[in-house]
Amino acid sequence: MEYSLKNPACGIEKASEQITKPGILTLPEAEVILRATGADFVLAIAIGLFADLRLEAELWHLDWESIKLGRQAH
Repeated sequence: MEYSLKNPACGIEKASEQITKPGILTLPEAEVILRATGADFVLAIAIGLFADLRLEAELWHLDWESIKLGRQAH
């Protein structure tokens, strides 16, 4: 095992990151995304776009067995 007298991470240059507000897609932009999405993911992307779900925090954690796609009578 080797030891270091100083933190080797201190010599690494910090990344420059520009923080910007998320944009709002227009309907034509959303259509382009949906048309470019493969059949396996188009439902997930549509739900994410129109239900305003975040991909990694919410969308990918949905229980897809619980999602009913047909119209239901009330």
